[in-house]
Parts: sequence; structure tokens; C-alpha cells
Amino acid sequence: MNKNNMCFEIHSLGKLKILANIGSFALIEKMYDTPEKYIVATNFDIEKENWDYGAYFSKFSDALNRFNERVYASHYITSPKELAEARLCNALEVIEGRFEPDDYETNFYDLLKKTLQLNNEQIEIYKDYKQRSDPFYDIEME
Repeated sequence: MNKNNMCFEIHSLGKLKILANIGSFALIEKMYDTPEKYIVATNFDIEKENWDYGAYFSKFSDALNRFNERVYASHYITSPKELAEARLCNALEVIEGRFEPDDYETNFYDLLKKTLQLNNEQIEIYKDYKQRSDPFYDIEME
């Protein structure tokens, strides 16, 4: 696997890119033109580059919704506030996976504030989430 861009190749599916990987779930994009471009993989093993089963989607929004549903259910998220925060964090994590710092003259959080109109509280929720899920995460993102 290319650790820089999280791409790998499987003989039967071709070149794939991991957009998000939380727990045993992964949101994967096929890197070629196909009707079912997105995969929500269950029991995903990043080291072996395989999974037990997956759901395939043509629309990114449908795949992201299914991915979020699986992650929420696995973390027993129940309150509306927890659900809203989890949705925000998962969506931002996917966006961050596509973020190329050299493409912008601003840092990642300023980009999120400007393009998604997020406020400072929402950005702090995401920073806290990332710190809890990855102690080596660079919250500065500059």
C-alpha cells in the first residue's frame, strides 16, 4: 500500500483508495470509471488490504451515509448531539483524506471554515475527535 495517498491494488477490483477507515469499516473509492465507484467495506484489514464483505455504491453521498451508519452503530452513538458530532467528524475526516495542503494557501481548518461555513466550536469538536482517535494527529495542519 502506498501510505502517502492510501492507495492499493487488488487483482479483481483494480486500484483502490481508502477515503476513511474507522474501526473495522472503510470507505473506499475505485480509482477508475465504473458504475459502482464506492465501497463500504466491513471487517476491513488495512495491513492485508482486504475485507469480509462490502456494499457498493454509485453515488458518494449514499456510500458516505452507509459508512456513517455502520460506524455510529458500532460506537453505540445514540443522542442527537452525539450523532450530529459523529456525522460532522466522519464527513470532515473523509474531506481531510482528499485535502492536498499544496493546493491551498490556507490551512485545512481555515478551508473548512470558509467552504463549509463551520464555526470554531465545530472545528474544536473535530480536533478533539481526531486527537482521541489518533494521538499522533497534527492538529495544526499547516
